[in-house]
Amino acid sequence: MKKIVIKQIVISIIIFVSIKEILNGIDIVNMNNGLENIFLEWGFSIKGIIIIGIISIMCGALLLIPYTYIWANCLIASKTFLIIFLYLLDSNIKAAFLEFPLLILIITMVYFKYPFLWNIKLQNSMLKL
Repeated sequence: MKKIVIKQIVISIIIFVSIKEILNGIDIVNMNNGLENIFLEWGFSIKGIIIIGIISIMCGALLLIPYTYIWANCLIASKTFLIIFLYLLDSNIKAAFLEFPLLILIITMVYFKYPFLWNIKLQNSMLKL
């Protein structure tokens, strides 16, 4: 019972992070929010900002696929580290600390592994019978 509750919590976290990444990437590509101004201040070009948005969308989609789960988490973590370091270079410590919960969430997701993979292994073993 305890495992099932933990598994459901992990699944809901994965879906939340995936939707957050996809929506964040769409906002970056469409330049709807103030993130493009921050990236322009850091020296990114418009093409670079669009590439970061596409990477965010790709990470959100890859997060739901079992075989690319770790790669998606690594991409999200590296993007978060990049943003943290750029905030620290800009001497904006408060904004840098606001990115740490996402980083801790990604590390926790990697620790708990992909929860749907157990179902896939179970289905494959049932098909062999």
